[in-house]
Formats: sequence, C-alpha cells, structure tokens
Amino acid sequence: MEQVLGENEKLKLHGMIVWEPVLDSDWAPPITGTMARIFDKRVAQFYDKGLLVSALAQPELMKDKAPLVGTESLVNGKVVWDYIAVYARGAAWHGKDMPAPSFKAAPVVEAEKKLREFLVGLR
Repeated sequence: MEQVLGENEKLKLHGMIVWEPVLDSDWAPPITGTMARIFDKRVAQFYDKGLLVSALAQPELMKDKAPLVGTESLVNGKVVWDYIAVYARGAAWHGKDMPAPSFKAAPVVEAEKKLREFLVGLR
C-alpha cells in the first residue's frame, strides 16, 4: 500500500490504518516495525483493541453482497478486517452511521491493482 500511496503523492488523501486484535497472534498492539510498513504523512495508524471501528463499519459494508474478505468471521457478524475503503471528500460519520465507501476491496494484499485503478480516476 505504501507504493500505491507514493504513486499518488499529489492526491489530497487522508488515510487511517486501524490495527485490530483478530488473530490469536494479535495479543498486543503492532510493533513499530509493523507500523513502519506504511510510512506516509497523510496516514494515521491506530490500534483498536475493542474492535469499535469494525462494529461501526460492518452494517454499511455488509449492505453490498460483494465479498469483502470471504471469512466466516465477517459473515457471522463478528469482525470486519483486512479491507480497504475509500470515502469521498467530505464524507462524515453521523453518530453510529458510517458513510458508504466510494471504493472497497479485500483482502488488502490483493487489492492494490483495484485501488490503483480507482485512484487514477481521482487525478
């Protein structure tokens, strides 16, 4: 993802990376080396121990039947993880209602090509 961001350094983007304890190995917040995988001044990184962002994102992301991650945890309503969502400029959360993303894809490792194509349209 850092490469995709670098290719689009002139776009006025603001990003959030939300780290969540999803896997058994996620017993602590990510270490500096893990967070350094994406170093871009436009991106803030957070650790969401209580999976609050996941809980807020799920209703909006589940409206569309297109698969996001293809895992039972998402289907069963437990955790939304390993996805990218891009929101239009000015999109805002209102209470517990998250806005609909303009773009979404998952898993992240397979989403770079789709994200590149979407960002080209924003230039």
